[in-house]
Amino acid sequence: MKRIIFLCFYMPLIFKALNAQAFLTKFTPAPEVIIQAFAYFTVCLVILGIFVIKPRWNSIPPLNRFWIVFYLAYFPIALLANIIQDTEPHRLLVALIPVVFFMGFTYLLQDREERERFNNIMAVTFLIVSVMTIVFDYYNISVDFEGVYEFRLERAGGVYGDANNAALASEIGFVLIYYTYNPTTRIKKLAKILALIITLIATFITYSKTGFLVLLLIGILALMKRISVEKIFLSLLFVPIALLFGIQYAMSSNMMSQTQIERIYSIVDIITLNTSNVDYSSRDVLLQNMLNYIYESPILGNGVQFSNLIRGHNTIVGVWADAGIFVFLIFLALLLAHFLKALSASGPNRLMILSLLIILTTYMLTLQTVINQAYLIAIFAFIGYAVAEPLSSVDETTAESGKLNHKSN
Repeated sequence: MKRIIFLCFYMPLIFKALNAQAFLTKFTPAPEVIIQAFAYFTVCLVILGIFVIKPRWNSIPPLNRFWIVFYLAYFPIALLANIIQDTEPHRLLVALIPVVFFMGFTYLLQDREERERFNNIMAVTFLIVSVMTIVFDYYNISVDFEGVYEFRLERAGGVYGDANNAALASEIGFVLIYYTYNPTTRIKKLAKILALIITLIATFITYSKTGFLVLLLIGILALMKRISVEKIFLSLLFVPIALLFGIQYAMSSNMMSQTQIERIYSIVDIITLNTSNVDYSSRDVLLQNMLNYIYESPILGNGVQFSNLIRGHNTIVGVWADAGIFVFLIFLALLLAHFLKALSASGPNRLMILSLLIILTTYMLTLQTVINQAYLIAIFAFIGYAVAEPLSSVDETTAESGKLNHKSN
């Protein structure tokens, strides 16, 4: 049964998380139609897996049911907007893929053992993503360019060909490894440290402003259970000073290009709240463009995945652009419910869940695809169970001291 579950659920999940479809399309001679057919076949595997495991509706946690309510509101209203405006839904079949994965993993993760397995598989998968981000950057390989780029890449994009998505994946990998792996031997401890360093390096070389901000936030959370309030205060005082000297040294030693230096300056401006000097990489222009469409149709929106079509680069506001104000309010309530559940959770993995939510929701402000990626929406399915019932791999005693625990095999 475990092999069937791995084939029907985890193999498609890994396929999506590694962006294998794009990689195979651009770097192999295989016909694109074959690769696309295989991608849809993985979706069919998840549907098949749902019938195999025989799920129970009454075991679905409240947050996951809230997601189902959101989907039941989003698609009918967005499709109605398409009909009224006489437009075609943007890639409707593709838009339904995350829904299939969410329902599949909502049913699969009813089994506590599968939640442990999911956590471990995703930690390893995102670590592989981080390694590939570093390797691609070292060899100057660009997924967008479909090979070795002619000029030196300014920012690492990894398997996604996008710096922000690469940073997001590396930071999720960092959180999962940090909170759920508790090595007991020196070699395993060194392996854990190495894995964390790899995810941090992969995040840094993306030069993602969102990535650096998120890293600061989850870093503070990671320190909360490890050190005293006094030490946290001293860290907040001296760490920025140390970072400032480190940045100044890196800039003066010609280690970074002019573009990278400008992004570092923008990150410093964000941290110091000097937002007037921040370069938003045209995100503000794209947001204003999306708002113009919202003003034209605020009630029903503009149709399925319209925000992706116009490259709005904002998942949260994009829901409003797609399906109108009422679905937008449902989505805001959904995100708020996640944080309230995480904050009120009594389980020892509360900090891990809060860190994951900070990562996912913060990137929603700069990416248009957070809830449209199958491997990310599966994490939301996982969070719904994690806030309701703690993982056994995050031991309560070690969680209180900020340490990690790993279920021995």
